[in-house]
Amino acid sequence: MKWALTASTSVVAALMLVGCGGGMSGNTVRADYAKEVARAKTNGFDTLDNIAPRVSPGDNAAPLLANLQKTMDTNRQIKSDAKLLLSGQVNYASKEVGEATRRLDSTFNTSRSIGARRVFRTELELDDPNAAQYPEIGLVRRLCRLFMARARVHISRKEYGPAIQDLSDSLKLCQVLRGQPQILSIGVEVTVSELVLREFGDILEKLNRPQREKVITAIKDCLKDVPFWEAMRFEQAVNMQFRTLFLRDSSNGKAPAFIEQAAASLVAKSEEEVERLKPKGLNQVEWLDVLFSDLLRRWNKIAEATAGKRSDLDAIDKAIKDTNFDFGRATGKNLVSIMLFPVVRELIEATKGGLARRELLLSMADILSYREAHGGAWPTESQIKLPKDVYGTGPIKMKKLPEGLILYSVGPNGKDDDGWVGPTRDIVVSYPGTLREQRRRPAH
Repeated sequence: MKWALTASTSVVAALMLVGCGGGMSGNTVRADYAKEVARAKTNGFDTLDNIAPRVSPGDNAAPLLANLQKTMDTNRQIKSDAKLLLSGQVNYASKEVGEATRRLDSTFNTSRSIGARRVFRTELELDDPNAAQYPEIGLVRRLCRLFMARARVHISRKEYGPAIQDLSDSLKLCQVLRGQPQILSIGVEVTVSELVLREFGDILEKLNRPQREKVITAIKDCLKDVPFWEAMRFEQAVNMQFRTLFLRDSSNGKAPAFIEQAAASLVAKSEEEVERLKPKGLNQVEWLDVLFSDLLRRWNKIAEATAGKRSDLDAIDKAIKDTNFDFGRATGKNLVSIMLFPVVRELIEATKGGLARRELLLSMADILSYREAHGGAWPTESQIKLPKDVYGTGPIKMKKLPEGLILYSVGPNGKDDDGWVGPTRDIVVSYPGTLREQRRRPAH
């Protein structure tokens, strides 16, 4: 996905993650968090990381809401920052944004507590390589978490109207980053959108049909001009999440018409664009090979832009290693979408099914370093250490193709078999029923 951080991009990219939020049952905050809570209260408020993740239906949320409301109402500068962001009047290069981020850091004491890790997951704690250059990233993240915290408290009190308003404000925060294509940060994208959609999922489970349609409409409004490569994600989300919610409210067993229409339109746009891009004479697996080769070319450009500094590659590696995405329900169509994502996201997804992501990425870094030192020449298998495949059948072999690099494994009998994995083929093998009839295609 071309990683322009638009509201639509943010929302659709996280539809897969709806409903992953957590909490606790009971009427009190867990005893094992009591120390953290007490420390937070000595400062006059409950920090978002320490309190918000633990609120769930049935909790005594009144004091938490009061503290969070106090934070919003008494800190004029935070309200000013929020107003600036929500109005889109932020100067992204301004010194004020950096100062506002520091203020929010200080105010919310965003410690990476056990509670925060449990709910927000590691995706939200990625070290953002763009944070220094684009300080609004941190500011948007923290403001969004504030709205999410308040929304969660409202949900726990069955106050769905105010919760929806807070979620709407969070979507506006997504829109703040509209038109900032130079920010290729998976950290922000997942952080803002996952929190928003996770809370939408919580609300949808509790609302009646008219209320649900109001929330879905708000989401739909953020899906305007969705890039074609996100179409399959949206369709998948509709199938996995929203459709089931509407089944119990619909006599014909279908989701509301506008959801069906939106999904159909996006899928049609996706398929048209996909067909337009696919060279004639290539089957889908061959095309995926070409797409992966394009990934490598772009990866080369990143390496060149960073002067091949290993530290930069390691930073991207850390983000990939610490990010956990589930593509267990991948379909043949969205395999194409997966391979069209930008470099970092593609590496996450292309290696999810088979190869150790860290090992493969570092191997790529080694390959790029070798090419840089040898005038662009590709290394031989003996000149670079490659990881072993996940099936334990032997070292991954490397073969240079006209379009780029393909990695694959050789089974114990020395032949291409079920142990054949690689940046494209590992996905094919790992997801039963996906292009399985083509997976034994001889290597080029």
